[in-house]
Amino acid sequence: MNIIFVAEQREADHIEKLPNTKVFVTRPGMFAVANTVTKLLLNKEISKDDKFFNIGYCGSNISPIGKIHRVSVSASEEKSNYADYKDIKLCDGDVVCFSANNFVTQTEHKGIFDMELYVLANMLPEIAAYKIVSDCLDLDTFNQISVEDSWKEMNEILKEIIG
Repeated sequence: MNIIFVAEQREADHIEKLPNTKVFVTRPGMFAVANTVTKLLLNKEISKDDKFFNIGYCGSNISPIGKIHRVSVSASEEKSNYADYKDIKLCDGDVVCFSANNFVTQTEHKGIFDMELYVLANMLPEIAAYKIVSDCLDLDTFNQISVEDSWKEMNEILKEIIG
């Protein structure tokens, strides 16, 4: 089974129906993702044998709104004295995606930013991630997003990789 994780219903609404594929909305944020994936695994709604994808919006300080990225590395934007975060290699993509607990508006890092992928990559090895740039680290822009053409392109990508 192909499993697609998105953070919000508005992302799920853009994904076309594909054979042998389920879409799950996690809600934004690392804790929401961890909770959702744990429940799905415990209830056997998903299996580690499934093929996993994370699709959705991201902020960026390197790319224009509407650009689609295939994520090569997932990293944590959050740094702590209590945990040693390590980057997770995903695939031969084109960008590092930093995940944070909150919407990123300022950072020293260059890349794309979300609130989910790092947890998904830790819980579900070999996940593939495709992100649409929705904003330039600006919450007002994110709330007014309009990238319909990017969703058409994303659906073509999904059809190609899922079949």
